[in-house]
This record gives sequence, structure tokens and C-alpha cells, in this order.
Amino acid sequence: MEPGESPRQALERELKEETGWILDRLLGLRKVVDWESPAEGAVRKREFVVAVTVKGGWDSPQLEAAKVSEGRWFGPSDLLDLKQDQTGEDGYVWGFFVEWFRENPISLIRRMN
Repeated sequence: MEPGESPRQALERELKEETGWILDRLLGLRKVVDWESPAEGAVRKREFVVAVTVKGGWDSPQLEAAKVSEGRWFGPSDLLDLKQDQTGEDGYVWGFFVEWFRENPISLIRRMN
């Protein structure tokens, strides 16, 4: 979050910066993850995983090249692909998607690496 920014404002800004999408609805907080960034000198971080709906170019997101190397759609049959490259504390990401697809079997998820 930037100084003076609320969590919702940070979500809206990050979503716009990293995808070009506009927040439509915040469906809810799914998970809070505390982790440490060795690359930044063992800085503790807190990440909020939220479910949202968005407005924007679904087929052509404006991916922020410095932070996102790939973006593609995933469905329930792609869960093993989602597990790829998830190590250490990132393992929660795969578990989140397994749970999400169990609760929302028809939905698709866009993964940003």
C-alpha cells in the first residue's frame, strides 16, 4: 500500500496497474498470508487474497511487464499447471485455487506470474 491509501484503494490501483482492469465488485477476503521477502533483506509482508469481478479487456489485459511474465486463463482441469513453480510459502496459491474451484466449479481464473 502507498502512504495514505486504504486497502481497497491499493487493490484498485494494483489491479489497474498490473492488468488495466477496473474493479467492479469485491466479493470478499479469501485469505491473509504473512511472508518474508529474502530478496528485500528479510522484510515481513502481508498479502491479502481477494475474490473480485472486474471490468476491462478480458481477452487482452494490459500486463505490467516488470511484474508479470505471463497471464492466461485456467479452469479446474488446469490445477496441476497452477501448482507448477509454487514453492515454500507460495504453496497457499495452489490450495486457494483448489478450494475456489470446489466452490465455483464453472469459473475460470486468470493467473499472473
